[in-house]
Amino acid sequence: MPAVSQERFQQLAVWFEAALRIPPGPVRDEYVTQVSAGDETVREALLRLLESDTDVQGRASSAPARLPRFGSYQARGLLGVGGMGAVYRATREDGELRHEVAVKVVAGVMWSPVLDERFRRERQILAGLQHPYIARFLDGGITGEGAPYLVMEYVEGERIDAWCDHQRLTIDARLELFLKVAEAVSYAHQKLIVHRDLKPSNILVTCGGEPRLLDFGVARTLQPTAVGGDGQSTLTPGLFATPLYASPELLRGENPGVGCDVYSLGVLLYEMLCGRRPFSGANLPPAAIVEQVLFTDAPPPSAAVPDNPGIDQSVGQGVAEARGVDHARALRRQLQGDLDAITAKALAKSPADRYASVEQFAEDVRRYLAGYPVQASAVGAWQRTRKFVARNKARVAAVAAIVLALIAGLVGTTWQARVAQQERVASDRRFNQARELARYLVFELQTSVGDLPGSTPVRAEMVSRSLEYLDRLSAERSNDENLRVELARGYLQLADVLGNPFWPNIGQPARAKESYRKAIAILAPITAKSPENRDARLSLARGKLFLGQSIGFSGGSAEGRELVRVATEEFGQLAARWPSDFATRSWAAVAYSSYAKSLSIQQGYVATSNADQALAAIHESTGHALAALRLKPGELVTVRQLSSSYKTIGDLTELHDRPGATEYFRKSLAALDQLSPQDRESVVALGARSSALLGLGWNLGNLGDYPASLRSLEEARRIRERMSNQDPKNVQALYFRTIPSRNLAIIHGFAGHTAESLANFLDTAAIYDRLLARSPSNPTFRFGRAEVQSSAANLAMKLGRSVEADRLANAALPVLKQIAGSPDGSDVELAIAARSLLETEVRSLRDPKLALSFALKSSRMNGKEAEIQEILAEAYWFNRDREHAVESIQKALALIEQTPTPARQNFEKTLRRYQTAKLP
Repeated sequence: MPAVSQERFQQLAVWFEAALRIPPGPVRDEYVTQVSAGDETVREALLRLLESDTDVQGRASSAPARLPRFGSYQARGLLGVGGMGAVYRATREDGELRHEVAVKVVAGVMWSPVLDERFRRERQILAGLQHPYIARFLDGGITGEGAPYLVMEYVEGERIDAWCDHQRLTIDARLELFLKVAEAVSYAHQKLIVHRDLKPSNILVTCGGEPRLLDFGVARTLQPTAVGGDGQSTLTPGLFATPLYASPELLRGENPGVGCDVYSLGVLLYEMLCGRRPFSGANLPPAAIVEQVLFTDAPPPSAAVPDNPGIDQSVGQGVAEARGVDHARALRRQLQGDLDAITAKALAKSPADRYASVEQFAEDVRRYLAGYPVQASAVGAWQRTRKFVARNKARVAAVAAIVLALIAGLVGTTWQARVAQQERVASDRRFNQARELARYLVFELQTSVGDLPGSTPVRAEMVSRSLEYLDRLSAERSNDENLRVELARGYLQLADVLGNPFWPNIGQPARAKESYRKAIAILAPITAKSPENRDARLSLARGKLFLGQSIGFSGGSAEGRELVRVATEEFGQLAARWPSDFATRSWAAVAYSSYAKSLSIQQGYVATSNADQALAAIHESTGHALAALRLKPGELVTVRQLSSSYKTIGDLTELHDRPGATEYFRKSLAALDQLSPQDRESVVALGARSSALLGLGWNLGNLGDYPASLRSLEEARRIRERMSNQDPKNVQALYFRTIPSRNLAIIHGFAGHTAESLANFLDTAAIYDRLLARSPSNPTFRFGRAEVQSSAANLAMKLGRSVEADRLANAALPVLKQIAGSPDGSDVELAIAARSLLETEVRSLRDPKLALSFALKSSRMNGKEAEIQEILAEAYWFNRDREHAVESIQKALALIEQTPTPARQNFEKTLRRYQTAKLP
């Protein structure tokens, strides 16, 4: 066959593949005549291709005694043949290794420049794919006859549809297997590869039940559009796929995107669920199949299960039994609803109406398996609202108003349909619609909106308004335990956005605590009555955990610490009871991390007290996070938690081994690398990255590596500034900006950069000004601003800016004395106030006696902190008590890490000064 143009070859390939599915005879001849449309060149080419297929098949059936050799690989048997060539089982025979492989070779009669380019591209694609569910590429070359070949991992397995039936897998087990296939396809998409020929024969399942994705021969790479395009990615041109599994846009010859693989996976899932393809009939010609794919909606899988008397019924019975179901009717019921909706969304004619990605498709399957509502079930106006949110981030508030209006109307309708028996069915239906919409707004839309810049106040309004409806629904059906759990979960969501100190919030901690307590009050009797209600127990433990966090860990907050301890204990029990449940493991990781912080964090500083217990708890957290990620690799929130746990281990290790802590800060950053590029830009991931950078920067700065320290801290500052600017009403985001700014000031000071240090202290004070404008009486904000103002005053005086120094010191010192001297003053506040009173460069404000009083009280509260002992030593020194000054600095040296870090060297220098210098 002479070489043909690429466009002509593409179209011939489609017609040829379709013709192969028709038995030789009049029907096939009629098809060839139809598609060639009087073009003798096309007709001749098709007939020659079909003749070559017959020739190859005939040679294969004659089983030649001598099998071919491909370089170092000797063929041992034929695995499959077709018009395009053959696939052999082979072994490597080069004197070094002997292992089985699969060799794919083009039939000589089919060679063309286009096919040669296709093989070259397939080799390049496969070489870049390394995934446990994708068959590995091993080698390639050219035969002595000039035919290209590829050497692949030999997969001894069965095509996925047959394997599922032979193993009699249940629907849930089939969905779990499907998720592994989707993971492989999603991985390829992340590598900018679209498969385009996903079908059961290209997915084998090993004896161990693991899938292997094969044949990237018609795959295409995603490439950027030319300058002046819309910035989206498109496929390089090409069309060659199996019509029964091809998307409408692929059959139309359009440039398809990842949506074509979503569609093909939809066909695969459809077949795995009900045993039939969406478009196939006993005698349906290929042209009719293509027409149906293009213009007809597929029946839902539940409707495709035969359930009529006679032959169909026996077929349906066999399909049901292969899925572990007693009869076809039961299988139809199982498929109705969410599974019908999921497949319908995947098989939508327009890519815009399908899942936007394979991962989104897989997430809906996971939600179904976990018992949560699926995105695909959202229909009509509120589905369009979800899409509008994704497209128009700046208009989220308007979207929320639309959805709220929908819910209000539905709930109002529900209220009206009550008493009459004849309206009971309609009332129940409308009640469930209202419930689903309210649940969607509380648990799904607001979670999705959470990653959008500026969304915090919108989320608060959405959850608050939705809870009004959930409250009314709960009153309507007060005995509905599941509804009561949903209501409690709604209160938890509202509390988080109102004032959870570890989540984006709008700065209303009192209302947050009230909502947490409401949730706990609802859930406690439910869990007492139904201890096997996992959702209720998880939600109750979460309520206790976050209430404890909101109350706090230090000072007079024994209640907060105890709530966190109890919640962590409960999460540990839940993880032991349900070790393979992702949500349980993930929340256990959060709980143990929080417990570790409750043991070690005081007023935002890491304390040495309870360090061993805290380390044990944070290692438990890491273990649970890793277990959760084995269940759901790459899940954003759990990856964030793993990163946070490593960062906390670094914080605690730093107390006794600062160089050893560096490894954990780097691990914290590395954990985030397993996220997809899109997830790395999410609010959750950016927050985790900034936290890890802060830990690493502070660590390196205290080790004396100032350039690397400042780089890390500057990156953290940029991230937090960006997050705060994008969400201007998020008080937490604004507060978090103070930390990198303050740390930069301190490390610049260590490095001798006085002007830069002062500038960063002043920037930090300006951020506190903005915080106090929102919450004027907040003691944390007042004390934080006073502390940085005091440090800035000393630097201003050093730079000769005495007027500015006086202003800053006179603003700071009275606040520090007032807060530290109050009955609720913490050990950290007392120590900071003492140091400021001792070291202020505005001499008239120094007060060594009050400073010693503060330092002694701080030491009595926490005598195991090296920095507190160092401040106490300084207070004794300024009060002319050499003996106690030396004793206290020696205690500080005993508590600090033994590595000769700048901090330890400074303590040793101070000890020598106290031992030999004149008293002040």
